[in-house]
Amino acid sequence: MSEKILLDTDIGSDIDDALCLAYLLAQPRCQLLAITTVSGQVEERARLASALCRHAGMDIPIFPGAEAPLWGPSASPRCPRPRP
Repeated sequence: MSEKILLDTDIGSDIDDALCLAYLLAQPRCQLLAITTVSGQVEERARLASALCRHAGMDIPIFPGAEAPLWGPSASPRCPRPRP
């Protein structure tokens, strides 16, 4: 039986979310339904997630979230620009 997963991520600020996504993409018991990106630079973060998915040969829907926090200041560092 597979587990249905929605990954909400600030990928790009640190290695932890990239490792999490790589693990989920490789896990046969995981059905990754979609990915959402948060914490500023959401388009860049979506591109990073998309690059990992493409590398794994997976077509996962990715939805960039709000650019700014809905409440309070952002605590996430900026992510680096992805390479083409």
